Amino acid sequence: RLKIDGVLFGAVLVLTVLGLVFVYSASAFVAVERYRQASHYFFVRQLIYAATGLGLLVLFSLVDYRWFRSPQAVFLGLGSVLGTVTLAAVLGSRGRFLEAFGAQVQPSEFAKPATAIYLAWLAVEARERIQDVRWLVPRLLPVGLLCAVIGYRDLGNAAMVAVITAVVLFLAGLRWKHLMIMGALAAVAACLGIVSEPYRLKRVVDHLDPQHRLARAIGQEEWLRQYLARSPIQGDTGYQAHQAELAIGAGGLAGRGIMQGTQKLLFLPEAHTDCIYAIVGEELGLLGTLGVLAGFGVIFWRGSLWALRAPDRFGTYLSAALTVGIVVQALLNMTVVLNLGPTKGIPMPLLSYGGSCMWSTMVSLGMIMSVGARSESA
Repeated sequence: RLKIDGVLFGAVLVLTVLGLVFVYSASAFVAVERYRQASHYFFVRQLIYAATGLGLLVLFSLVDYRWFRSPQAVFLGLGSVLGTVTLAAVLGSRGRFLEAFGAQVQPSEFAKPATAIYLAWLAVEARERIQDVRWLVPRLLPVGLLCAVIGYRDLGNAAMVAVITAVVLFLAGLRWKHLMIMGALAAVAACLGIVSEPYRLKRVVDHLDPQHRLARAIGQEEWLRQYLARSPIQGDTGYQAHQAELAIGAGGLAGRGIMQGTQKLLFLPEAHTDCIYAIVGEELGLLGTLGVLAGFGVIFWRGSLWALRAPDRFGTYLSAALTVGIVVQALLNMTVVLNLGPTKGIPMPLLSYGGSCMWSTMVSLGMIMSVGARSESA
């Protein structure tokens, strides 16, 4: 008889319900004033995403995670994701989304669990050959190609795929020298991705050096200004982060109260999506933001526990990669909201409005729970 991790499921349920409350709070005014919809428009859609997501969580927790170790499942999953991501990059709305039944789906979100499955399988198959670069590199090419295609329009999810890759290779025992080389190559690729698009470079420059002191020092200020002028996003790209800071600062210790925040009244862009953490801070204060952080702390604790207690190495790699992927994404979202990093469209797992992120996160959590349910100490 399978035993479901009640602690992990409870944390997921609390965060999901909290997300529903704040999606409504953050989107009600915007739905009416900007989109000319009913105030509950985004809430109802998010409720559907959450309900179907919980269904996926239960389904994947019941499926034996070892089924995903079969080569057929591995390559079918990775190939399907790579194909749909490529299609979205070429044909999709804004290069990220595909239209399906009147809804937008972001295939790159599903690259994270697919990559975790592939790399966990690869690490188990590799055994001692993990140190053989000539054996390993060709087998990492599909992941590199996936990162390149995703990064063409979505550096955030490409970075998350890279994080998952690093976690599995580290746990599999890849030498530090090789990890450092791969990290350096990933950093170079990220820099090229940033410089290749004026709007990306503008976000970084506006955050790190808004006065262009470095460009002036090396005599490239005029080139930089001309290049940034080609960005479709003009004005201060730090405006969103500044408004998010104001929201969190206004919340104080205990917040203004649910539905009482003001930054969501068209002052803070993307209040119900990427910046929902700021609305939590404004309406529930420091206690609310720490509560969200604690929720992801529980996810990290339980996911790490099942990675350590997994009955096989595939379960260890899979649980660890998926756990770190979810938690790191949450932390990256927090850094942007707290103005500790440049603006980037990374949603908060389980809280932010959106179906693709909700579903991919629930699938990942379901597989973590599947590992836990089949551990000897479950």
